Amino acid sequence: MDVLESLAKQANSYANMVGFIVDDYDDFRRENYRYDIVLRKLEPVRDTYVRVSNEFKDIRNQAYFNLGRL
Repeated sequence: MDVLESLAKQANSYANMVGFIVDDYDDFRRENYRYDIVLRKLEPVRDTYVRVSNEFKDIRNQAYFNLGRL
């Protein structure tokens, strides 16, 4: 159980770290929403960070789910 709790906490920390990066991309996107070239260049990079964040959240959620089952 300790391993699952540690895994969940670490995955949550990593998701939060990546989330700060995504927030910065979102802020930049809001400031420059009128420029199509900026949005086209920004989206693939931002989407990659969102995907990584979601993977960490999935790991966290699975660890908490397994803790609940135990």
